Amino acid sequence: MKLVTLVKKLKSNLRNQRLHGYLLKTGKLLQQIPIGKYIINTTEKKIALIENEQKDLVEYLTKLFDENSIQNKNKIDQLKNSYTYLIYSDKNMLLKNLNNTLNNLNRLNNQKYGFPEKLYSKMQHEIEKSHKQIKYVEEYNSKFINNEKSAYKSLWRKSSFELDDEQLTAIVTDDKHNLVVAGAGSGKTEVLITRIAYLVRREHSAVNTERILALAFQRKAAGEVSD
Repeated sequence: MKLVTLVKKLKSNLRNQRLHGYLLKTGKLLQQIPIGKYIINTTEKKIALIENEQKDLVEYLTKLFDENSIQNKNKIDQLKNSYTYLIYSDKNMLLKNLNNTLNNLNRLNNQKYGFPEKLYSKMQHEIEKSHKQIKYVEEYNSKFINNEKSAYKSLWRKSSFELDDEQLTAIVTDDKHNLVVAGAGSGKTEVLITRIAYLVRREHSAVNTERILALAFQRKAAGEVSD
């Protein structure tokens, strides 16, 4: 059952509960006559059915929360254990899923559907957790880049000149497509050479040299890369 359908059903049940509550009061006012007893009996049975269905819906909703929470946690744990840069497409997809979860939780939390207090507490916990997960994903690449800069300081020192922070960022950024724009004499070739060394020597997900193709448009630069 989709969340939208589930919410509509919950709201419909609450309306029916209120309506049959009014009918039950009417029946009690008329309980001295046969029609009153009939209203009480039929209404009480209907209320019991609605309450049971509402209970099942709440249990189903709780199950959805749990399943979704586990899925998101597994994705975050997988990211934490990957030790790799989070490429643009994967980051967008992960953030989309996490934001969808958060939006659904907020939509439910902002409406009063007569949920048990335990379920409201669970929603608050999941909302807080979703915010933390979204923040973690948004900041992941920045932290990864800073960690890599620090971890491979010995490699940066082997460069023919001191690399600045932007150059180091270009070296360790590992998206599917990296565009690095720089002027003449700014060290593009040295950045390329150092990036190749980084890809080959990095501890996690090292790249085989046979899978690397480096192109240069000047013989001098091509010679530096070859060396």
